[in-house]
Amino acid sequence: MRVIMARSIEQIVTLLGILSVLICLYGGYKAISSFDSIPHREQLLREQAFKLASVRNQLERQNRTLNRFSSQMNQLRDKNQNLTQQILKMSNVKNKRVREIPEMLRTELRSKPSKTDSGSMYNLFETISVSHEQLHTRYREEAFRNQKDKHDRGIFEKRIPLSNKSLELMQNVKDEIFSHQFPEDCKSTKQLKCPWTGFCGFGCAFHQLAWCFTVGHILQRNVVIEGHTSHIPDGWESLFHPITNCPRKSGNQRLTADTLDLEVVSLPYYSRGWENEFAKWAFYYYPPEWDKQETRMIHSYPPLWFQGIVEGHLLRINENTTREFERRRGLLSSEWKHPIACIHVRRSDHIIEAPYRKIEEYMAIVEKWFEASNIQKGNETRRVFIATEDEKVLSELEVWTNITWVHTSRSEFIVNRQSQEGTLSVLFDIFQLSQCDFVVGTHSSQVTRLSYELMQTNRNNGYSFLYSLDDPWYHP
Repeated sequence: MRVIMARSIEQIVTLLGILSVLICLYGGYKAISSFDSIPHREQLLREQAFKLASVRNQLERQNRTLNRFSSQMNQLRDKNQNLTQQILKMSNVKNKRVREIPEMLRTELRSKPSKTDSGSMYNLFETISVSHEQLHTRYREEAFRNQKDKHDRGIFEKRIPLSNKSLELMQNVKDEIFSHQFPEDCKSTKQLKCPWTGFCGFGCAFHQLAWCFTVGHILQRNVVIEGHTSHIPDGWESLFHPITNCPRKSGNQRLTADTLDLEVVSLPYYSRGWENEFAKWAFYYYPPEWDKQETRMIHSYPPLWFQGIVEGHLLRINENTTREFERRRGLLSSEWKHPIACIHVRRSDHIIEAPYRKIEEYMAIVEKWFEASNIQKGNETRRVFIATEDEKVLSELEVWTNITWVHTSRSEFIVNRQSQEGTLSVLFDIFQLSQCDFVVGTHSSQVTRLSYELMQTNRNNGYSFLYSLDDPWYHP
């Protein structure tokens, strides 16, 4: 038994020895194999290093490209910031000049000798007014081009009702107007006489009156109308409410530097020189308190909004005119209902003042407005109101079978626009246009401009709701 166990142990020891030799041989083989693979591994490492270098170079190139783009973006951002600062600076200068002009004039007049040097005063005012006018002209035309470009690309603003802040600001202006126009003591008020003449059409004559009224408002004078015109042979109050409760006072001195302190002065029609500088002053005026940031967000061009408020006060139609307008609405070719687009086509004598415009030019913009407003073709809600003094224009509308046309009855067309009935027709068109959701017209027409100005008082920021086929909105 012991012999068997001894032999077994010897066999086990022998097997272990053999196993040890095999392990040593395998280890040697692996060692030798590892020495043989070193060149191969070095090759792999070199290839990986080359790839890493290539990737690093690509990343560096991309980084340089990103840095270049970042530099360009920084330059563009700096340019944008500079432009923004320039615009704000221009706006601040503009508003500062509007506020300073009245005080500069008053200060100069308070310190004047017995007779002011009107020449030096005129030069001072002209310098301020001219640069002020150039500033506004550049701003207004640039804003018009931007808005027109949006409309050409089919981008239109949605009509939004007047906000509470807008109503508050408008009411403040109206209250101030009424305090000057309906004072408790007319004897103690200074007065400005504004002309109402028939040298041109109603829109032209009314704009002259409105600008003169604005000058009186700025100077805190009571304004009265002086003159008679064929536009309203029955008198101003046959169509409108009185603009003041004060009678006209005697005196007819022109408004100049020497007469600014007189109790009664007048601003002549289509005046030139000093008086016209006062008119330019009125063109760009709006209340200084509108300079607040929250107010600037309400309207794109405050002078336009203020002009609309003033004109809305002057054109407060009386009860008889209100009934006449209701009668005319009942005679329209179709029901007046929102949403509605409108076009104002000025023909007759206007074609010698501005290029002839085909109806297709108006309708091209109207169609874009319909599409942007999701008013589909063939739908009865595609309404278009057309205002025109030329009855022949109505025969050009037949090709648009998918449009519900709304227009004045043919029996209501008046040949003589410079008459009481003619003025009622013009006024009716102006009031209807001002209520449209979108208008296509020509700012070379006084009627288009007047309806556009009134439009500013019945919606928030009405600046973008009219497309002019020719000129931007302007002061003649």
